[in-house]
Amino acid sequence: MFSHVLASTADMTKQITIITFHMSGITGCETLLWILIADFMWYCMINLLLFGLSHSAARLLLQLHQSAAARVTRSHLDQIPNMELQPLQAQPGLGRIAEQVY
Repeated sequence: MFSHVLASTADMTKQITIITFHMSGITGCETLLWILIADFMWYCMINLLLFGLSHSAARLLLQLHQSAAARVTRSHLDQIPNMELQPLQAQPGLGRIAEQVY
């Protein structure tokens, strides 16, 4: 509020007043820019760190899921009986009839 009152009452015909206001404006913009750049860099670094951690965690979870699924599938397959029809084995006494069928 005070700066608006000061700017409205300043004698703008003098060169030093114009230079002072321009320099303070440039300094203010530069300060704001440096603050924004610093905040933006922190934002980028934190997001990059979080991205790396989430990517690593996702790969680890995927690997754990695949190994657990392989273990469950393997143990489950061992317990499933084979339902396919098996060819008759040649029994003694059947002779040529069993051999001709298969």
